[in-house]
Amino acid sequence: MTPKLLAANRANGRLSAGPRSEQGKRQSGMNSLKHGIFAKALETSVKELGEDAADYEGLRRALREAFGPQEGFEELLVEEMA
Repeated sequence: MTPKLLAANRANGRLSAGPRSEQGKRQSGMNSLKHGIFAKALETSVKELGEDAADYEGLRRALREAFGPQEGFEELLVEEMA
């Protein structure tokens, strides 16, 4: 590898280091979010998707009342539906 090519490679590498600001990091952290089933901060995820947290909680409560899930797998299924 020539010195010129090496310098160009290093310069390009410095430009593609990902987001640096806190807002950029938060935004890029949501890039692959399709649904919130595995979200650590579900309320934040709901807001980032442009949804109302109270509406989500109402839906979640209604589904739990309608299906009355028992422990384990049933609870997971109801949470996934929400």
